[in-house]
Amino acid sequence: MMNRFLMALGLLAFLAAPAAAQLCPAAGSEAEIRAPLPRFTAAVASGGPIEVLAVGLGNMRSGGMEGPFASAFKEALARGLPGRDVRVTIVPTPVMLAKDAADRLRRGVVEGEPALVVWRTGLADALAVTEPSRFRRIVQRAAAWISAQKADLVLVDLAYTGEGAHEPTYRRYVDALAQVGRDGEAAVFRRYAITEAWYRAGVAPEKMADSEVCMAQLLAAAILRQAAP
Repeated sequence: MMNRFLMALGLLAFLAAPAAAQLCPAAGSEAEIRAPLPRFTAAVASGGPIEVLAVGLGNMRSGGMEGPFASAFKEALARGLPGRDVRVTIVPTPVMLAKDAADRLRRGVVEGEPALVVWRTGLADALAVTEPSRFRRIVQRAAAWISAQKADLVLVDLAYTGEGAHEPTYRRYVDALAQVGRDGEAAVFRRYAITEAWYRAGVAPEKMADSEVCMAQLLAAAILRQAAP
């Protein structure tokens, strides 16, 4: 009962956080995760430490391992689970194709035994023009392996950046990740749909760093809602 109360309190605090309210545009149903996260939910209910592996959220800028997305994601999860030992391990995979990032991901899962894996992927393969069906199979194999390790997987797809010539290519990889979700291999956080909605409404943050922070907060909130009692 106390765990449920604390988590409900954390969600209220998260949603009321002034920084999020002032900085981030609203997001609709596209910001929801449409699949259960049973292992993460069980970890939250257990009262013990909560291990999360975040792949592809960090970067190497300024000599550090964490960019604004990773830092904001860690802070948002901790704020939503007050009093809990939330351990988020960041595995930055800058410009890594999915096949290479998947190897890093597997090592991280073996070493950390997380209840939840968050994997942002697709951009490097889009830029390299990896065959989308091959990209999808790589992600599906990694997703099946993660499930066998008793962990949940949330895939984070690409960001929408405007009506440029590259958008039809980006959509092919967004569609590939959506298919992995439809096949029941993983949950998908639809960053592309959120940023496209912001862009069309004229409310997208002007600075990339602000957009990354907003997206991290939305992702953490979506995950926490799935684990709420």
